[in-house]
Amino acid sequence: MLSTRRLLTLLMLVGSPLFATSTWHRSCVAQESDDAAREKLIVDRFIDVLMKRPRPGTALDRVYGFHIQAGTLDQLIAGLTKQASEGDGNAGNRWMLVGLLQLQRGNDAAAAESLAKADAILAEDPMASYYLGKSLLLIGKGDAAAEALTRSIERGPDRNEALPVYTELGRLYSRSQQTDKALAVWHQLEERFPGDVRVGEQIARTLADEGQDTAALERYEKLAKQSAAGDETRIIGFQIAAAELKRRMGRGDDALQDFESLLAKLRPSSWLHADVRRRIEAGFLRSGDYAALADYYAAQVKQQPDEIELR
Repeated sequence: MLSTRRLLTLLMLVGSPLFATSTWHRSCVAQESDDAAREKLIVDRFIDVLMKRPRPGTALDRVYGFHIQAGTLDQLIAGLTKQASEGDGNAGNRWMLVGLLQLQRGNDAAAAESLAKADAILAEDPMASYYLGKSLLLIGKGDAAAEALTRSIERGPDRNEALPVYTELGRLYSRSQQTDKALAVWHQLEERFPGDVRVGEQIARTLADEGQDTAALERYEKLAKQSAAGDETRIIGFQIAAAELKRRMGRGDDALQDFESLLAKLRPSSWLHADVRRRIEAGFLRSGDYAALADYYAAQVKQQPDEIELR
């Protein structure tokens, strides 16, 4: 049995701040250990998912972030590389995962090498060719990238993955001044997804971004006609984009006429009405022609004398 003095000493220690702090510290360490183990289990499950279908996204981000924070990314890549080099049944996916991790890290040359091995093994996976093409672009190998992206299209990517593949190849041809090849890619994409407004919008936007204004204008005008009658906001968006392209092409009068036509359709209190009016003003202000802007509004006031905002 403990003596009375020893019992009192023990009770004082248990109640002391030092004891409480020590207990709290051990509790925190145990909690951190449990959290780390739980996170490691989740990351291992994500790796299993990636081994079946290696793609960028949440799973890859979680795996990459965990191993970067733990300082074990090199170890993970080395392990995957060793397993892939041994030629197991899943070597293609391992090489692809290694390449994606290297791309995430910014090690583009090493990623291109890993993805080239994945592309050779995964002969029916269009995305292996696609990510190889992207990595080759990053290291300045445009011709090889075009071949890889073309191969990706030939392998028949599914609907969700096809659009970025075609877009990347179209941009590549456009930026290398191979306009005919770029347009051929867009026509091929349109033929594959006929009447798809989302695809048409992506093509029109990309063409506009790449400075192919005539082709972009043609598609925006076509989209405005093809869109469902009930989707008025989208139709107006296409018409605005078309008018902006006309102005960029030096057809300022045509653009102004289109914007005025849109104003007549829109409610004066709507944000679209305000946006179109702002664009009209921007056209005059961009050229520095303030007198023309004043004359324009004076004419508008005569036509709409009750419009307070115009005054």
